[in-house]
Amino acid sequence: MELLNLYSGALNNIAVVYMTNGAIDKCLDYLEQSLIIVQKTGDKYQIATALNNIGYVLNDQGNITKALDYYHQSLDISKEIDDKTGVATLLNNIASIYKEQNDLTRALDYYQRSLPMLQSENKLQSISGVYNSIGSVEQKQGNKKLAKKYYLKSLEMAMKIQDKRSLSNSYSSLAGFYLIDNPDSSLIYHNKSLALRRALNFKDGIAISTINIAEIEFKRNNLAKAKRNALESLQISQEIGYPRNIQKAAKLLSEIYEQENNSGAGTKNDQGCIFR
Repeated sequence: MELLNLYSGALNNIAVVYMTNGAIDKCLDYLEQSLIIVQKTGDKYQIATALNNIGYVLNDQGNITKALDYYHQSLDISKEIDDKTGVATLLNNIASIYKEQNDLTRALDYYQRSLPMLQSENKLQSISGVYNSIGSVEQKQGNKKLAKKYYLKSLEMAMKIQDKRSLSNSYSSLAGFYLIDNPDSSLIYHNKSLALRRALNFKDGIAISTINIAEIEFKRNNLAKAKRNALESLQISQEIGYPRNIQKAAKLLSEIYEQENNSGAGTKNDQGCIFR
């Protein structure tokens, strides 16, 4: 049994490498192999971990219903074995899906349930992430002062632990916060986030940062910069199988090409053509 658990862990680690490099289909295949093995060993902690990780990938691929099913299976097992960190992680992941579906009341409820568990376990990186997510929900609900408060708490904690991925997420959220009233600040924060994501080779994050930068540059009529960033976002999103961002990048590129044609810019020789 011990050897099988080690083998399963190795498969999970390989899956993480594939995810980091954007090979999502291979990542999912290795996670599913890992799940089959731990189901044979009966190790409930490992089963819950595998289910959570599969749910995470499915959510990234836009398969929300199936992702929620895996998350809830993992949550039930984590509760059964009294894994507080696991429960908090699952509550956070489920909250993120509800937030994306604009079910903000339910999202906030799940985030607030996860936070005290993470605080009791001193999981500072995850706490930073939950602060950031609560800020996003508050902003969507129109509570701008409260949203900013949570974003800054997230940023402060990320700086304290010097976690680059958490920092990049905090910068990205602050960029979104300032987008309407102060696009200059928004662009500064997006570029800070993008630099960190490039350093980490965090492809999901790079795809998100570049499309956000592209949208700002498009509104400023900087078509070459907008197109360069949108194309990078589209290429990475296609590479890693990120359908929501593919649609977003493709839509913006369509608008850019239309604007180029209307302005005559198209005649120029432009070579510009989120694990446990």
